[in-house]
Amino acid sequence: MFCVGGAYALSTIQSEIPRLLGMSQQSSFAPFASACFGLSFGLGTCASVLSTLGARATAASGTAIWGLTLIGTGHALAMSNFVGILIAVAAGGIGVGYTYLSVIVLVGQGFPHRPLARSAIGPLGFSAGAGACIRSCSYFSFSSMDQQSLGHLVRLPGYISLLVALCTMIALPSDRAQVTGSPDSEQNVAIPRRAFRTLLFFNALPGMTAFAGILPLANLYSEPDHQDTALNLPLLLVALALGGVLAQPLQGWLGARASFFVLFTLRGAMLLRLAQYPSGLQATITLVSILFAHGMGFGILPGLIKRHHSQPAAFARSYGSVLMAWGVAGVAGALLCAFSTSSKENLTTLCSVMGVITLVCGGTVQLLSFGNILC
Repeated sequence: MFCVGGAYALSTIQSEIPRLLGMSQQSSFAPFASACFGLSFGLGTCASVLSTLGARATAASGTAIWGLTLIGTGHALAMSNFVGILIAVAAGGIGVGYTYLSVIVLVGQGFPHRPLARSAIGPLGFSAGAGACIRSCSYFSFSSMDQQSLGHLVRLPGYISLLVALCTMIALPSDRAQVTGSPDSEQNVAIPRRAFRTLLFFNALPGMTAFAGILPLANLYSEPDHQDTALNLPLLLVALALGGVLAQPLQGWLGARASFFVLFTLRGAMLLRLAQYPSGLQATITLVSILFAHGMGFGILPGLIKRHHSQPAAFARSYGSVLMAWGVAGVAGALLCAFSTSSKENLTTLCSVMGVITLVCGGTVQLLSFGNILC
């Protein structure tokens, strides 16, 4: 999870594309959208790969694909090949999808009576991986590098990911037999699956919008010193991990429906306040609330979907189908960032609209049919 968590920090490279490749800032969000398109495809097809290879081999394959993606992205960046970057990160998104879902399955098999492990592993890994990448942006001063130097640096974590994939195959036992079996009746799960997709999309949209352009968005509310922004953001990403860790306790206290209501309402209120009173402090508070709710949403959902399925194969197929909305939210988030980062006025409009949408989602979760799947 740590290795593929760097997908949430693609903006560290994207923010340098206008300078290095002479492209518009709006075009620089295309790699994140491309990666999220691949993410949806990977999550949608992961269950079939799991049934063939098992969770261990699928996790290793996904990590290896992400490693090759970083190597390919580094080469494409050094050669000023923007199309090559888009193709590479799209393939990397598939690898991220494979790794994410297969690790969730692995943790569920290894700790069947520890739902906290299943809920926290994703937010913890993505928080640490993205934080390390953003910190590297400051430490190595990406803004002063040329294409060849930055491309070489991007390739280094790719080699590390390949090594992690190899170690995964060597260290973990084969589990192929544990993820085979007949999926539950499609008739029984079709309606919950559609509802879960809708819930996941709107819960993930604020967070994926933030991750699509976390550096340029943060710079709009900060001092011109880019390095200070890159230093502070890894600390704020702790909120993402904390959301995953606290997901099960909060759900046990409030229940799933009330938990999502609180998460939607909190983010909606913070976004509307940021639109009305834009400042660095309010932007920080809003980002923390978005990251916390993002991690908590991904911490709660696996357990809710697990209740509908008695077999690992059925869970993997259903959860992978639901998680496709995660990638769709990322594509939408990248498009929203392309619209909003040109000026603070556009960003204020985006905050207002997203704040209203998020509050409406909170009311929908509390009052309408979502309650049937969140009891």
